[in-house]
Amino acid sequence: MEKQFCELVPNKVYLYCRSLKSQPHEMINSNDYELCLHDEYRYSRVCVDFGPFDLYTNIKCYRRLEPLFDQIGKDFERLFLCVPIETTDRTNYITLVTSCVMIYYSCKPKDLYSKIAHMEPFRGYIDSTFYWSTFELQVLDVLEGLDHAIKVGFLDYKTFDLKAFWDLSRIVNGNLSWIVPGKIVVCRTPVQSLNGEIPKEPIVQKWNEFRGKFLKSVSKITTPPITKKNLKNVIANKNPPNEKSNGKNKNKKQKENGKGNGKGNGKGDGKGNEKGNGKEKDKQINKKKKNKKSVNINKEVSNKQNKTKKKSKNLTNPKESSKKHIKYNISAKHARYCPVKNYVNFFTELGVTDIIRLCQPFYDKRHFTENGFNFHDLYFIDGGLPTLKIFKKFLQIASKTQEKSERFEKNAIVAVHCKAGLGRTGVLVCSVLHRFYKFSARQAIAWNRLCRPGSVMGFQQEFLVNLENGTLGNENHMDFF
Repeated sequence: MEKQFCELVPNKVYLYCRSLKSQPHEMINSNDYELCLHDEYRYSRVCVDFGPFDLYTNIKCYRRLEPLFDQIGKDFERLFLCVPIETTDRTNYITLVTSCVMIYYSCKPKDLYSKIAHMEPFRGYIDSTFYWSTFELQVLDVLEGLDHAIKVGFLDYKTFDLKAFWDLSRIVNGNLSWIVPGKIVVCRTPVQSLNGEIPKEPIVQKWNEFRGKFLKSVSKITTPPITKKNLKNVIANKNPPNEKSNGKNKNKKQKENGKGNGKGNGKGDGKGNEKGNGKEKDKQINKKKKNKKSVNINKEVSNKQNKTKKKSKNLTNPKESSKKHIKYNISAKHARYCPVKNYVNFFTELGVTDIIRLCQPFYDKRHFTENGFNFHDLYFIDGGLPTLKIFKKFLQIASKTQEKSERFEKNAIVAVHCKAGLGRTGVLVCSVLHRFYKFSARQAIAWNRLCRPGSVMGFQQEFLVNLENGTLGNENHMDFF
């Protein structure tokens, strides 16, 4: 129990882990106040990742604990914060509580982490991929990234607008996230169609044709793809008829005829043949009966399905279903992307001047260029690393955010996106955080994930750390970074 108990603020705030079935800690008196945070907050994971909690939950928890911190020494003597004992939930809730204590009491991250270090092991925060993770963020990295962002002026817990953060993160509103408030905003790719889905537009068809030719030239596979239509042929080709099996069947038939013929010379022949023919007839009759039963069952199932379809059609009016998403021009119920026309309105309201696309084109860029936006294409492979040219070009565009734009009196705002707005955008935005705002690589990754969960994936994390440490082996990259 001593390992799962710590004193965050002397004689004021305590943190300990226990299950809901177990009893409270022995130190808790009638003058103390205990708050259990079991299942209060949930992390909406992108893939296999489990944390850390985003800014929305951090600020929501802070605003809940702030009045309790004010009441210490007035309404009650000490505050005991109870956290779940499971490893994944424990690490998430410990980082959540320690970040709130760090902000309220203005503690240093390393001093606060030294108090909870005996509660290890903590589970390291992994990236949002299905692959085996070779890089883990620690609790200290998250605390330092949050502390550095507050010092730079990215975050103010008192004036932060929770509703605006939640509304911008919705896919209907563009799935936007401010990484550098008022300067750099990140989103997923806009889409040409109005359904909120990846369209079969000429732009995408050209890209897919180029990609298909490239894959055909590289791959050595000549077999056709397996589909529902050619599935029977594939199965038939896998098991072709063998000559040996035909020979065995012939021998079996000959033996059966031989047995029947060999029982008697005159009368025995007729009996043997009659018995053999009778068995074959019975088998054929049984097969016909089974086929009739299966046909009747299939008819009944199809009739039931048709009835249910008719009922569902009667229940929902097509007029009512079409009215649901007319406001945002999205007709798909669970759309993963937002149309380009909506992004034009979003970016004009935010004051965006430059748009950077890092993925293959899913829309026509003339939607933005005709409306006065500066558009830049800096493509590199999904999950890959940018070249030196892309680094230079991106940081040149990002340097505009430090100066006033000609179009607006305020500073220029850059919008960056790849397909999902996580991996490729995360790497380049981390380079901006390191170059202009003096974040370390781990702090930049942590701040990215607090603003946009799931950012920076795979070996992109190790790439940023190696750039910072100077162990990458490329002098041009290191000098520039």
